[in-house]
Amino acid sequence: MRLWFFFLAAGIVAAPLQAAEIRVAAASSLSFVADELASAFERTSGHTVLLSLGASGSLYAQLVAGAPFDIFLSADTAYPRRLESDGRVAENSFVVYARGRLSLWLAARTRLKVSEFSTGLAGPRLHRLALANPHVAPYGLAARQALERADIWDRLQGRLVFGESVTQTAHMAKSGAADAAILSASLEGSEALASGKWVEIPDSFYDPIEHAVIILRGRDSDAAREFVSWLTSPAGRALLRARGLWPAGEGTSR
Repeated sequence: MRLWFFFLAAGIVAAPLQAAEIRVAAASSLSFVADELASAFERTSGHTVLLSLGASGSLYAQLVAGAPFDIFLSADTAYPRRLESDGRVAENSFVVYARGRLSLWLAARTRLKVSEFSTGLAGPRLHRLALANPHVAPYGLAARQALERADIWDRLQGRLVFGESVTQTAHMAKSGAADAAILSASLEGSEALASGKWVEIPDSFYDPIEHAVIILRGRDSDAAREFVSWLTSPAGRALLRARGLWPAGEGTSR
């Protein structure tokens, strides 16, 4: 689609601008902000963003299988690095753009008394704790690390339930399938989870959750480069920060 801008009063006709369509595979932990990011970029650039959300590991498998995405927004650096080592990433397109955090969500109906993450979860009042699948979801892997470092992973066996992604895990918790869930802190503003209580999980309990973006080899374009540039611009960083993701280079203190 070509957009022509006519400045009739001045007798000037601007050069045509080519609006492009960008296919973006995004980690489900971005579900609360992805649409806003896409809409803000579309308003700024005139391009169209087509979003597909899923667990980072599942999206990685789709990309390896040849799924026609231009950009991959992963909730970690490991999957993008694997793609890069396999020669599937456009040159100089790997960027760490944000850092995520974990939070514990407690259902309003639960009798759990948890003032700190490391206490209260292993007691008899917890029947089900939901977390994302550690094998495909970076936030699930971080959740497992947090439970292991709190020395309660083994004690919770038989009471853990797993979602394919952070979003699915949140749905499980909201539906009543769990008393509590370990989720991305970016979901703290979700209306669907507003009736519950959030408890901070200190960063020391898990490895840094760094979000990386890459452009796929053969899918490089000016529009794709514009998107990555915008994501790391002041406007993109402000939007990420407002939704609980810390832009790269900034501290994560609450």
